Amino acid sequence: MDSDLFAAREFAQRVRFSGDKCSDVYVEESEKSSFFKDAFYCNELCLTEEVTPALFGGLVEVLDRLAIPSNAVEAFVYASPEINAQCYAADSAKCVIRFSSALIDILNNAEFQFVVGHELGHFLLSHSFLNENGDRSSAEFYIQQRAQEISADRMGLIACASIDVSIKALLKTISGLNDRHLKFNVGGFLSQLKKTSKAVGQSHQSTHPSILVRSRALLWFSMNEEYTCNSNNYPEGSLIKLDNKIADDLEKYVDGSVRKMIDESKNKLSMWISALSVINAGKFSKESQKQFQEVYGEDKLQSMLVFFSSVGANDLSDVVSVKVEEAKLELQELIPNSFKYELKLIKSESLR
Repeated sequence: MDSDLFAAREFAQRVRFSGDKCSDVYVEESEKSSFFKDAFYCNELCLTEEVTPALFGGLVEVLDRLAIPSNAVEAFVYASPEINAQCYAADSAKCVIRFSSALIDILNNAEFQFVVGHELGHFLLSHSFLNENGDRSSAEFYIQQRAQEISADRMGLIACASIDVSIKALLKTISGLNDRHLKFNVGGFLSQLKKTSKAVGQSHQSTHPSILVRSRALLWFSMNEEYTCNSNNYPEGSLIKLDNKIADDLEKYVDGSVRKMIDESKNKLSMWISALSVINAGKFSKESQKQFQEVYGEDKLQSMLVFFSSVGANDLSDVVSVKVEEAKLELQELIPNSFKYELKLIKSESLR
């Protein structure tokens, strides 16, 4: 890890949302980094003190607050009607952050600092490397993506040092509206959010949590004692209660249905592995049936007994082995990154 970035990365790890489970990744500098920058220099506007003094000044302030050396970050603006910001990091020492012109047009300087901090949070927590190498179609990928946004939002709040500014920046980025249309009291908006109890559905293939979840997560983080005391410490365990509240929100609004699907797939695999163990043991004793019923339920036990009786004894092992492999493939599609760990856990806990 680059020694100049050690303090910044260490701090980002301390405020990382616990649901953002992927560990830090170190990547050596490569030719890919130069390729990125050359393309951006040729086609986009680099933020500099001479050409874009206000934006450059906001960037420098954020780098100072997050203890990131100025030579580690280069920033560009590109022409686009889409409201977007991105972070590119081909290695662990440097990154490029980019902002669309439409995004810049709707943000004031403080709101811009929130977005800068958010994107740099992705860099410090190695999200870009993890996302590039992960399976981008799995349920596990989308759960991780949403958790990453919670972590990055915290870095954005720390970068701009204002919960009001942070919430307003989020509202502008999701609505596309500027100050001409957003003359409202942010505190009043947050009070409205706190009264909300009805879950509103969200696609499990969304990479970002809803504005509701993100806003409440930031509000709760801003009320944390370490944050309100302007501390850089964040001792281990200080965010556990907060993270549990946010995890409950994510579960309620989107992750719950996905995790239920994953749990059902795990249970199916466990059941067929247990069934294969029963076959290999040569008998499904009363004691084994009782254990099976306790783990998988009476309905599953009766279904398995019917299944055993419907398949010839000579073919039973082969047929169940196929069921095990099918269940493995199903679970692997849902959780490719943690599949090996979960498979080992399932095997250790299945009936023998």
